[in-house]
Amino acid sequence: IEVINIYDKSQDPYSTGTSGRQLDEFDSNLFNVMGTWPVTQKIALRADYSNYYLDYDEGRNSYRNRTDNAGSGYIFYKILPKTMVFIQYEYIDINFDEDTLSDSQEHHYFGGLRWYHSAKTFGRLKVGYAKKDFDESGIDSYDDIVGEIRLDYEYSEKTSFYLTATRQISESDTQNNYYMLSHSVMAAYNQRLLPRLEGKLFFTYKRDN
Repeated sequence: IEVINIYDKSQDPYSTGTSGRQLDEFDSNLFNVMGTWPVTQKIALRADYSNYYLDYDEGRNSYRNRTDNAGSGYIFYKILPKTMVFIQYEYIDINFDEDTLSDSQEHHYFGGLRWYHSAKTFGRLKVGYAKKDFDESGIDSYDDIVGEIRLDYEYSEKTSFYLTATRQISESDTQNNYYMLSHSVMAAYNQRLLPRLEGKLFFTYKRDN
């Protein structure tokens, strides 16, 4: 069993959204609980629940404030000593504080692969289908292919690398759109310089349609 809570006081990237050159600051909180049960030596089950809360400081962004509740279930099957395949279903209920943007529900269906090539290498790949249904009448449902890949490599006790890439449906940051299709890539290099000092160099690319 694993429980995580992340509180974040942050801001949107400069000159994004609809506020032009104004600073868009927000508070968010993510609570997640996860439980895994090994049924046999080859089969394992996992269940997740998360609650996400987003609240912007300025009234001009109040239409973006929302609360998400999500639940997901996994079935893992070990096909090799260090390799597992899995299927996943995820349900997300998205509720905005105001009715400027429509509340919605998302259904995600994934198939994937998780492997540990060695003690230093980890990888995960999942590809699936997502459908978004809106509460407001007159807005058509949206569906698309989504997925994620992550590769981690620990070169030494002091040096590590990782790469992630995702394609997902995201919530809109403007009042004239109901959703975005987001693509992102991140590559990072971590180096421990001293026992209590670590440096990170990373590159990110994101595109929202």
